[in-house]
Amino acid sequence: MTTNGEQPLSETSKQAIPFDASMAEAALDSAVNAIAVIDEEGLVQRINPAAERLFGYDGEEMLGQNISMLMPEPYRSAHDAYLRNYLRTGNKRIIGIGREVFGQRKDGEPLRRRAYGSGPSSTRCSIAAPTR
Repeated sequence: MTTNGEQPLSETSKQAIPFDASMAEAALDSAVNAIAVIDEEGLVQRINPAAERLFGYDGEEMLGQNISMLMPEPYRSAHDAYLRNYLRTGNKRIIGIGREVFGQRKDGEPLRRRAYGSGPSSTRCSIAAPTR
């Protein structure tokens, strides 16, 4: 105990804070990098404000759409086959490792980003960060 009767921060910080959905939403909404959550078919389930700004879409426009809408050709056409291959084989190209990818804004402007993918088999989370 400190002189004012409170426990030192080091003692209280050892206790785990239960993580809930509202904390996940807050983290997603406040993230600086663009984040999209997709299902096994590549359909956007959730998009954060940073992704809306980066790609120029309103989040509602993207919900239920294939994530490949954010990619130029030939990546757009190849994406679904890549996703199916990953789900079938577990062969990682982005998921768990990250790589430089090409994206496309709503207005057609190309983007070069570093993408990272992760998540359980039923949900995928992709993060687009600036290239260095």
